[in-house]
Amino acid sequence: MGDHSKQFKRIGSWLGMGLFVTIILSLVVGVYFLTMAGAFELLGVQYHSVWGLIGFVAGYFLLGFILDLFFNPLAAILSARTESRSLPSFITIGLDVVSNGLSLSMMNLIMSSVVLTEVAMLILAVAIAFIEFLLDKDRHAKSSSYL
Repeated sequence: MGDHSKQFKRIGSWLGMGLFVTIILSLVVGVYFLTMAGAFELLGVQYHSVWGLIGFVAGYFLLGFILDLFFNPLAAILSARTESRSLPSFITIGLDVVSNGLSLSMMNLIMSSVVLTEVAMLILAVAIAFIEFLLDKDRHAKSSSYL
């Protein structure tokens, strides 16, 4: 009888942890999606359906993650080579703008259901780069630790 209750407790705790992680990830993805949808609405970006917008945001998220694998180390290397106090932050934000711009323009080329103008792309790339820089305490600390 004791073995069964231990197994049920173990299974229950794994299911509880899985449910907790699923809820947290759903909230993060939901906030990210609603933020992008709101920014698209403010900038007058046209999209044919909500599913097209979901595909665009998901593709942008995945493509941005892949590009960040290349741009983050590049920003760290370039920031380490500078003597200035503010230049590492500008390097990090500049490379983030380039990475976000590439992701947005690639998704704009791939998906025909979302139409981004160049101005909207630039505004989104800069805004997302600033938000990422402000929210990413690890990279912010690393870029200022080279001072």
